[in-house]
Amino acid sequence: IQFDGKDPKFGSLGWAARDTSKPGREREDDRECWVLQSHPDAAKELLKGKRNIGAIREMARDVLVRDFLNSMPHIVDDDEFELPRVVTSVGHRWGAAFPIPSEKSAQMESQIIASKQFVACGDYFGQLSGRIEGGYLSGVSAADQLCDAIEII
Repeated sequence: IQFDGKDPKFGSLGWAARDTSKPGREREDDRECWVLQSHPDAAKELLKGKRNIGAIREMARDVLVRDFLNSMPHIVDDDEFELPRVVTSVGHRWGAAFPIPSEKSAQMESQIIASKQFVACGDYFGQLSGRIEGGYLSGVSAADQLCDAIEII
């Protein structure tokens, strides 16, 4: 679930994924596992002036879990939704989670410099910067450019 960071009913959320819905990650105990990520603007605000990594992890966990649980009735469009009990949660600060691409790299999916035998790709490129989908599409683009450059396919 993608959030734009502008709707207060979703708080600091930028992205949420139901991990147990992915192939091979089903659970035998019927519990849910969700991965939450803050919106870049919320992360910048939350991290201002903070240096203690332990405190940052606790704050990230507490804020994201609170905002996710508060947003669930809106996500499922049911004001009577019964919030699940959180069994465990872990916070993490991933400093490279929000690449800030240049305007040029946002307009290209990958870059090839054939004369130098160089290809660059990753989630830094394209319109889906900082997301796994962007990294995947960039890799596909790089492979296509590489095949074209060596005249395969």
